[in-house]
Amino acid sequence: MTTPTRRTFMACLAGTLVCAHAQTERVRWFESLEREQGRHRFRFWTFDVYEAVVRVGPGFEPLAWAKHPLALSLTYARDFKGADIARRSIEEIERQSPLGEALRQRWMSQLTALLPDVRSGDTLVGAYRPEQGLQFWRQRESWQWLGEVGDADLSRRFMAIWLAPQTSEPAMRQALLGLSPSAAGRTLSERTP
Repeated sequence: MTTPTRRTFMACLAGTLVCAHAQTERVRWFESLEREQGRHRFRFWTFDVYEAVVRVGPGFEPLAWAKHPLALSLTYARDFKGADIARRSIEEIERQSPLGEALRQRWMSQLTALLPDVRSGDTLVGAYRPEQGLQFWRQRESWQWLGEVGDADLSRRFMAIWLAPQTSEPAMRQALLGLSPSAAGRTLSERTP
């Protein structure tokens, strides 16, 4: 191997190791949210759409959810196009508070680029850090990093779809935040399969 080729190879290897390390750190952060705060099965008419679960860390305050790191996972019971998930997300965000046209288009572009098509059984996870952003994963056979939103306002308002008092699904909010009697927090080891 010639010296320039060897340098190129070593640079590529180093880049691969750095990316693998960054992926591991993201997963470690997500896994540190070990307490299940609440869960809810969302149905539209008689059709199951997804099961939502909120995981939190120590010191979580449900009514101040936007001030705490948390992860929202949605395990889908049906197939959906990522573009449809993004469109519906923007509709729900606007239902709570209107967006200007430029902001709507920018946020729609970001979500469309991040949210993949899902099949029945897929899980999408949004891991939220206040004032930092939102990271997305998909679990099919294994975990896949999808990307992140660095816009703190979009991140908070995306999570507000499920967790804000203005949500279109107040019973789901109650269950996910552990505010209903059947939604007592459990650790991962206490969860039922």
